[in-house]
Amino acid sequence: MTTQASEQGQDPRKVQIKHLEQESEQVQAHGQDQAQGNAEQPEDLSQGLDQTLSLLKVLDDTYRFVGLALLKSILDNNVELLKDPEVIRRCWAAIPTRFLDRLLRAPSNEDRDKKESLSMVQLAVAVLHTFIVRFSEDLSDDEKAVGKIEGLLDIVAWSPSDTRTQILQILLTLASKQTGSTVILCSERWAHLVDFAPQDDLALDVIKFAFLNTPSEVLQKPDILRKVNETLSHMVSPYRSTAMHPQLFQALHEIFSLLPLSVRSYSTVFELLQVLTVEQVFPPSPLWLSSIAALIHQNIIELPKWNLIRDRKPTVLLTATLLHVFHTEFANLLFNGPSTPSISQDSKPVSYLFVTLLLIDLREAVPTLRKGFSSNYFHSLDAIAASYDIISTFIGFLVHFLDEEDPPPENPDNEIKQPSASPFPPFLLLQLRVDMSETMSLTIENLRERLENSYYDAKNLLPITPSHSKMASSTPRQQETLTISQVRTLALWLREDDNEALRKEAASISNILLDLYGAESDQFLEFRSPVLIALEGIIKVPEGVEAFLAAGGWITLSGDLRAILTSTPSTDDRRASFTRGIEIVRILLDVVESDFVGPAKEDWMSIVGIASVSSPSSFAVVDQTSFHIRRIDLQIATAQLAVELLVRAPRNVRRRAMPAARKLLHKAREIFLQGVNESEEDDVGFVGISRDAMDGAEEVMRALQGLGVRCIKDEA
Repeated sequence: MTTQASEQGQDPRKVQIKHLEQESEQVQAHGQDQAQGNAEQPEDLSQGLDQTLSLLKVLDDTYRFVGLALLKSILDNNVELLKDPEVIRRCWAAIPTRFLDRLLRAPSNEDRDKKESLSMVQLAVAVLHTFIVRFSEDLSDDEKAVGKIEGLLDIVAWSPSDTRTQILQILLTLASKQTGSTVILCSERWAHLVDFAPQDDLALDVIKFAFLNTPSEVLQKPDILRKVNETLSHMVSPYRSTAMHPQLFQALHEIFSLLPLSVRSYSTVFELLQVLTVEQVFPPSPLWLSSIAALIHQNIIELPKWNLIRDRKPTVLLTATLLHVFHTEFANLLFNGPSTPSISQDSKPVSYLFVTLLLIDLREAVPTLRKGFSSNYFHSLDAIAASYDIISTFIGFLVHFLDEEDPPPENPDNEIKQPSASPFPPFLLLQLRVDMSETMSLTIENLRERLENSYYDAKNLLPITPSHSKMASSTPRQQETLTISQVRTLALWLREDDNEALRKEAASISNILLDLYGAESDQFLEFRSPVLIALEGIIKVPEGVEAFLAAGGWITLSGDLRAILTSTPSTDDRRASFTRGIEIVRILLDVVESDFVGPAKEDWMSIVGIASVSSPSSFAVVDQTSFHIRRIDLQIATAQLAVELLVRAPRNVRRRAMPAARKLLHKAREIFLQGVNESEEDDVGFVGISRDAMDGAEEVMRALQGLGVRCIKDEA
């Protein structure tokens, strides 16, 4: 009676709320008893759950708020309910969508008390966290759950620490599916997440997975590509004042690896889905590119930090990825750009320090590849391959720079462009050469150990590692990526560095290189070009020529040359094929002119027939483009190789090759006359025969005529 008397004269709504709170306390007490071992009857739990869900159906937000609090309490204290998909779906469906939205928008109501608004937000976030994160398999792709992304992004920046962590965990779970990641990436409130990323690595993870899981057709939309650049511009600079460089580098590496660019990705998980040019994705010379280069420099300079494995690997992966995407532009920023600092006035440039540390890491890692990885290194074939690719880019940068330093042989105006200051003094270049040669020597040994005695996959020539080796845990794709990175770097150094001892050592793997040359490959793992570059350096020593011929190099390359001249490659392959053909001719010509081989062999004379097989006009109708010019250049180069073989062949061998030589003379004459006719035409545009090709054809004609070859009569 006392209680009833005290309730008289009060607001009936408050009285009802008081009763609801009492029921809530009873439910929580039941849950706590059950957690302590006092099992509650399933009927009582089911009855309490039904009563709670009925409160959510009342068209009054006060009742709904209490019902939502009761529901969260029941689920928190009865964890086994989260394992029952049927119960969870029933509870989730009972929660009014618009009511949740109003709770998330509570802070925008100026008339509402801030403490009350915060409690509403915390309850809504806690409930969403329970259903989406703790029971994510069925609800993370749910339309109602995805619909809360905008509201969560709107409050992430100002929420208390615990609530913010729950919000980011919810967003991260939703970003794991295509629907959620697309909504997050396309949201107008995306900037809230970007601004907060330098302060919380969970926010950075949400950004990363939003990019990684968004479908490729969405990534190609202009507004999304613009958002990529805006994100990078706003996100990179603030990281200079944080200690989160590794997390940023790892996220950027994975984002760049997935973006639909025509570059090779280091990621073994994500495939390139669509090919776009870099210019279609990024503006020219994006400002954030120099900011990333500065961050990389800063990370390298902090030597104690660089020595941590978790920090070194993301830096290497991101650097290699950006070098593939932006090529020369990023190489200049990384190795010789205005942002390149020095540790002190008398210390070495940071680019020298970077390359030296990579060489040290490779010399530590390469010997372990057959034994399994040491505990203090990268634990990743991808990181080792990336290190090789950075070194190969550095070699190209250095060669290009040194070539620019050499003045032109003739300059009648005496106006020699002054070269830029050298990135390294001579004594550092000499030390780099020693370190590089030692690393390449270990690379040769490793290629021989890993590939020479391995069993090969018939299709891709991949080493099948014995089961007892720790490398068996790596994927074939990773091993092939490492191999091509090693071959590419070794090839550039063999060609550019006049190191006779290293070239002799590399001659011992000529058979391996030629096996790789003949293996099937795809556009991102193309072995033929780097193998040709390596052979170009190897055959500069007699031991290299001997090893090349012993491994069947002449047969392999001449067969490929025949295929290039007689087949009809696709449009995308023509330029690469004709360029490769000219490289083949250059190598075979060096072999022919080598003092080691003596007179030309009769087996080699098939080149004379190859040079005269195809008609110079056979592609003219189809290829009124630069492809036709490249094809003619290849034909002339092959004809010049054939002439050199005829000159060096014994008389009886040359006599047997005369029928093919006469056809070759006819083809050379045909090319020359076609060029003459085209040069006499009016200025109507395309000229199919270049002046160099005409001069080359004329030289071939004179040389053949000097050997006594007479042109066959036309069949007309």
